[in-house]
Amino acid sequence: MLTKMMKTTFLIFIAALTVIILCYFYACYEFGNIKIKEIEIASADIPESFDGMRIMYAADFQFDARNSFNKKALNKAIDIMNNTDKDIILLGGDYTNWEGKVIPFFTEFQKVKKPEYGIYSVTGNHDYSNHTLVLEMIEKTGIKNLDNEKTEIEKNGQKIIIAGVEDLWFGNPDAKMVLEDADKKDFVIFLSHNPDYFEEMASSEKEKADITLSGHIHAGQASFFGLFSPFTGSVTRYGEKYRYGMKNFDNHKIYITSGLGGSVFGQYVRFFAQPEIVIVKLKKI
Repeated sequence: MLTKMMKTTFLIFIAALTVIILCYFYACYEFGNIKIKEIEIASADIPESFDGMRIMYAADFQFDARNSFNKKALNKAIDIMNNTDKDIILLGGDYTNWEGKVIPFFTEFQKVKKPEYGIYSVTGNHDYSNHTLVLEMIEKTGIKNLDNEKTEIEKNGQKIIIAGVEDLWFGNPDAKMVLEDADKKDFVIFLSHNPDYFEEMASSEKEKADITLSGHIHAGQASFFGLFSPFTGSVTRYGEKYRYGMKNFDNHKIYITSGLGGSVFGQYVRFFAQPEIVIVKLKKI
């Protein structure tokens, strides 16, 4: 016959197991629940012709684990990208977790409809498992890569600049070189996969970048109800500082997206770190 203590222990165990199971199923659901996050960037540097332009930003796809490729999740993200109004697409790196999934990823990604002003990218730390192949597939897919490069987007005789750097961990990011010819009056969108690089940029470089777009941290992949994540320490030196969202340090703006994919022990889950595709809307002031 069960004692009172044994009954209590059993009930606690059942309750804890139920919570764990519910959390797991919620985490599986959240992984596939991609949101559209709209942010507005207002600046006097934005040319009149670019007022109202919608720039799509997506990063950290990583719809793969060592022994699987989540083609269904990738195609869902592609459908959302294709059915969301945008004028240009920017990609923030980390397209796959594993080298063997590079070709399958970009084969599917060719389904993305190229907007009027094109698709531009940088690469992330996971892309260095076979960087040469990733760059080759980026080019074959019709994407212009901007690792330590910049390009001008022209419209009605006016321009904005899209600039990017290599990954902080495995590349040699050089914002000084990339931005040396940019004027402070130019409107510059700066891509850096790893937000930690923002700490290494000189003030003069940050002043030239009207907005920096990063990713890498996945908003922690799993967090304590969005308040903090115990997992950020493995991917950033700055704790919660760059975990997620719009940050403004000394009037220098950086937006860190939660990204789209990632996995934990081969499981496609997120917990209060909802995946997203970002729309940056430009506003002339």
